[in-house]
Amino acid sequence: MEDILASIRRILSEEESEAKAAPPEPEPEPEPEPEPEPEPEPEPEPEPEPEPEPEPEPEPEPEPEPEPEPVQVIEFSEPEPEPEPEPTPKPIPKLIPKPIPKPTPKPIFKPAPPPRPIPAAMPEPEDVFDLTPAMIAPYEPMVSAAASRMSADVLSELARAILDRRDVLVGARDVTLEGMVREMLKPVLKEWLDRNLPYLIERLVKKEIDTIVNRAEGLES
Repeated sequence: MEDILASIRRILSEEESEAKAAPPEPEPEPEPEPEPEPEPEPEPEPEPEPEPEPEPEPEPEPEPEPEPEPVQVIEFSEPEPEPEPEPTPKPIPKLIPKPIPKPTPKPIFKPAPPPRPIPAAMPEPEDVFDLTPAMIAPYEPMVSAAASRMSADVLSELARAILDRRDVLVGARDVTLEGMVREMLKPVLKEWLDRNLPYLIERLVKKEIDTIVNRAEGLES
């Protein structure tokens, strides 16, 4: 702050010395009189030119203003920051001795067991609904040829008689032979259907799916 005040005083003193050393402005010279022209003829004397007006006296220089008293600047010092608390020293970790590793036992190589025998491929189960030659027993006639022909003739005649007269009454009630056979076959047919119908449906559906797949693959190729 003192350096700033000293520089201000120096500048003001230099301005005052320059103002005192400046000389007053010189008075302007009077204009020269024009030379008279040759007098060819006598002419009336020219009127005398008016004398130049005296220059006004220079105004007195203003007295230098007194230097202002230096303003005492009060500097407000910022409060010193409080010292940060010293960090608490970290506890020294305890050195735990590393356990000495136990020597690893050498691996004992056991001979590899012999490979297991590959089981033979199981034969695919035969379809119970397909009649194979193994299922057909060799034909051995139980009766003679003559007895067989006679029984066949009798059965054929009986069948023709039944077909000709289906409404033959049996017994005293209104029961025909055809109705009696139908009633007898109903439980047998129901039992057979309950036992074999799911397998028949599954087989037919699988066959139909295979047909559709083969047809689609043929179209793609």
